[in-house]
Amino acid sequence: MGEPQAVTIVDVQNGHSVVGTIPFRDSVRPSALTRDGRLLFHQVDGLNGFQVADTRRREVIATREHRTPLDGVLLVQSLGWLGFGGFERCHGIAVRPDQAEVWSVCANTVTVHAARSRFTELAAIPLPGKGYWITFSPDARYACVALSDINEVAVIDTATRSILRRLKAGSRPKRNLVLRHAS
Repeated sequence: MGEPQAVTIVDVQNGHSVVGTIPFRDSVRPSALTRDGRLLFHQVDGLNGFQVADTRRREVIATREHRTPLDGVLLVQSLGWLGFGGFERCHGIAVRPDQAEVWSVCANTVTVHAARSRFTELAAIPLPGKGYWITFSPDARYACVALSDINEVAVIDTATRSILRRLKAGSRPKRNLVLRHAS
């Protein structure tokens, strides 16, 4: 967050040496990486959407703005929008484990995008509260979105793109993790 508005690339097999950076248009927020490490999807401050970087070329190759607008009316120091419902911004992104789609959480909406080529927006899923981080079940059947303002986690069926269940999650859930139980 803040300066340098870039992601640092580190070679972990070579003494954790810095081998490059990828500059983004503003402070970086949550990110998601394709399994092959080629594409890095990053939410950035002041963008209702995300940027896509090619890690080999070390440059942003696309900026995608969501079609569903945020309810905020006033941009606050490029962090997000302030409106009647409070502060809104994008703060959760993940690539489905099957690598088919990128899901981006911005305020009360999850947008679904194709994971390759033009990163076309395929769907918008309304949430019952402000979404935060998102994660998937290992089989890609379910997405779990933290709803920090209503103390719940929404479980979404990725095939139908509908909320199946809302789970109570304690005080202000933000970061999710899905574990696979070994039987």
